[in-house]
Amino acid sequence: MKIYKNKGREFMKKIIIPIIIIMLIILLGITFWVYKEHQENIRLDRESVTLKENLEVEFGKKAKVSDFIQNLNGSLVNDYEIDTEKLGYIDVSFDYINIKNRKRPSTFTIKVIDVTAPKIFSGSTYNVTEGYNKNLTDVLLSADDIDDNPKREIIGAYDTNTARNI
Repeated sequence: MKIYKNKGREFMKKIIIPIIIIMLIILLGITFWVYKEHQENIRLDRESVTLKENLEVEFGKKAKVSDFIQNLNGSLVNDYEIDTEKLGYIDVSFDYINIKNRKRPSTFTIKVIDVTAPKIFSGSTYNVTEGYNKNLTDVLLSADDIDDNPKREIIGAYDTNTARNI
């Protein structure tokens, strides 16, 4: 009986060790393939979308995702209109199909700008009575097409305690 047990163990050693080695080689191969595929996706993501240099848009102007893309190695899933009714920076997210026919996400940031300066309707001079002690910017009439409360400031020196002949 001992002879059969030893032969069985030797047979198992001869078969299990090569099977383990083959399984390790297969596992290493799959791991290497997954790593290379991941690296290729990173490269494609980096090279697939080239943005335009100017990522600014006027407040209220119609703009789509494609308006900011210089080159796309693939196709947009949805070329939607971007909301430009708010000033400042806006993150734009979109999906595209790359050259390997895979759906990939991407993002960029645009800046919505106000290109129209506020208007001052009081003219370049304003007369007040001598000794006027309130804030002069409160009496100036101004308006802006976007900002309900545009910043008003007086640049230069003035003296409300000294009368001037106009």
